[in-house]
Amino acid sequence: MGLPEQARGTAQATVTGVAGPTVVPPQPPSVISQQPVPTVQIPVVCVAADALAQAAATDEVRACNARIVLKLSPYNCEGSLEAFLAKFEHMARYLKWSETDKFHHLCASLRGPAGQVLWGLTSDATADYVIGLLRTRFGNELQIERFRAELRARRRKPDEPLQSLYLDITRMVMLAHPDAEVELTQHVAKEAFVSALDDDALQVRVMDKQPATIEEASSIA
Repeated sequence: MGLPEQARGTAQATVTGVAGPTVVPPQPPSVISQQPVPTVQIPVVCVAADALAQAAATDEVRACNARIVLKLSPYNCEGSLEAFLAKFEHMARYLKWSETDKFHHLCASLRGPAGQVLWGLTSDATADYVIGLLRTRFGNELQIERFRAELRARRRKPDEPLQSLYLDITRMVMLAHPDAEVELTQHVAKEAFVSALDDDALQVRVMDKQPATIEEASSIA
């Protein structure tokens, strides 16, 4: 025997007023109120794992971009071997090259006479072994006299900017006197710059100001 409609809340209600009785239709039960929506919690471990994965992916992209942008300049025995090797070591540390990576990148960067050190290398050769060969054949110690002769013969070219002359003299002094004290290299650089001006009147005017460094001499000129 079932409950009457009024007891179940499904019967129509009658409201008696001044204007007469009014029938109010029954309201269906609220599904939302009767069935609360469960709360779903995202595990913190999953969020942290996703963040770590994104960070790792970002680092990988940066590393790839660095490999694309950074490129070791070739070495063909012109210029300073030590400067080239310093760049090589910095890039190897930054890009985290393995010993195998270092060997192949170094070999790929050698040109001209420098590439001849690769002839006859054994299969177990390393980057350090190749660097030793380069220093034996093209090290600064063997090139110092040539660099010093080039420094003494350096003269300003027609219409050459003084800034260009200054930079070239500074570079040549470092090659000609790689292990000298700062005071000596400054003196040599200043004298070489003044001599390279190749203009008696300009040289006298610069020396009259008694510059202490090549930077001062360049500013006066």
